Amino acid sequence: MHMLKRPIATGKHIALSVLAMVSGIITAVALSTGYVAITGWQTLRSAQTRGADLLFPLDAQIDFAFQLSTLIAIVTALVCVPIWMLLAALKRDGAIAAAILGFVLPLPVMMALDQNIPAAAQLLSGLPFAVCGAVAGLVTWHASPNERTAIGLFKKT
Repeated sequence: MHMLKRPIATGKHIALSVLAMVSGIITAVALSTGYVAITGWQTLRSAQTRGADLLFPLDAQIDFAFQLSTLIAIVTALVCVPIWMLLAALKRDGAIAAAILGFVLPLPVMMALDQNIPAAAQLLSGLPFAVCGAVAGLVTWHASPNERTAIGLFKKT
């Protein structure tokens, strides 16, 4: 029976891994909140040209987006840790795997939040947040202390 070998983590390795996770969470929150701020500002500008008002003020939308994206980023990071440990044991913990995890995990959450619209619209509304998650996954991978890659792309020096 083949056992997966796991390297023994040192205190420095654990600290660097936690720092990488925090950098990914900050990236996801900043990108998601920035996306909501930009689209909200465009909606506000469009509404003002028609003489209409927004249902929710722009600052309330940005505040809600910040809180929601923080929660989703933390939950995504917590779900990714055991998956990432398995990928690391299989030596498949590369940039592409990080981007895929970051993309795939936030998408169903964002789609579930928009249950009152058709599935295609749910997918379209969740895609920008999934892209933010993919970028955050790449940031986390790049900041991590490991040097392996899944297929040799983005090899660290």
